[in-house]
Amino acid sequence: MKNKIVKGLLASLMVGCIVSPANAAYLDEAEKYLKAGDDIKAVEFYELAIKNNEDKEQAYIGMANVYAEACDYTKARNLLDKALEINPKSLKALLAMAAVYGEVAWTYDDVASYKKGLEYLKQAKDYHPEEAASIDPYISEFNVKIAEFPQEEVQNNETSEVQKLLEVSDETYSYKIAKTLEEGNVEQGLKLCDEAIAANQDADIAYMLKAGVLAMAGDMAEAMELVNKSLEINPNLVKSLTLRAALNAEMGNFDTAILDYDKAIEIEPQNADLYMTRAKLKYAKGDKEGAAKDYVNAEQILKGVADVYILE
Repeated sequence: MKNKIVKGLLASLMVGCIVSPANAAYLDEAEKYLKAGDDIKAVEFYELAIKNNEDKEQAYIGMANVYAEACDYTKARNLLDKALEINPKSLKALLAMAAVYGEVAWTYDDVASYKKGLEYLKQAKDYHPEEAASIDPYISEFNVKIAEFPQEEVQNNETSEVQKLLEVSDETYSYKIAKTLEEGNVEQGLKLCDEAIAANQDADIAYMLKAGVLAMAGDMAEAMELVNKSLEINPNLVKSLTLRAALNAEMGNFDTAILDYDKAIEIEPQNADLYMTRAKLKYAKGDKEGAAKDYVNAEQILKGVADVYILE
């Protein structure tokens, strides 16, 4: 479910979202399929519009909104980048980019993404002062969200791990592998993993994703070997830490699994899911007091939302 800030931004985008120029047959067809709820066909016609040079800026924005609604924020961001390359002052592209970062920030409780979204809102206002009355409320909402984080996090200008994943180019191995596996093409996904490792490009991600596939297939030993290689390259890759923890937990090594979660929490201290999973691990090994403390920490981060989780 999208948060109210993003809902408002997306609603503003949908008011005359794509104004098709004359002879824009493909854009018109894309809009028809979009209204009919057929996102796949809509994307097909947006791509045809781009190939045939039909207002490519609007086609990229329209397609980005489809991917954003499907929660593929990396693809949406990459498409909006292309729209902004064509027109850096595009109001709809800037607002859509703010919406993408806002949704990611809300989903992962990531202050860096709120700050990035705010930058796009300010750009939109600077380029389009006539729209200040409609943009200012969103700027205020983002500022309110940012103010909820500890000052040391707000003042930290480093790119967060969440933001790094969002800002991966859709031409990189890590993105291609993740999408291929998501689509169920395991054989091609593993092949891309091997290519990435051989080329030493995104090798940490490739090792981690390949380890995950092997773990699901029951090959725990090789999965552990690969995830260890991933962490040798990038010791701070949270997904690798949590995968290794899951492998150790599966083998009954709860203390070792908890150590990886300790480090993951050091890297992402505002990630409530990490606290919840560590709580379950502590509970499984009989540390009910430690589990309760982690549960409380998660509840504080989520400000009451954590009660939807149930300790087994």
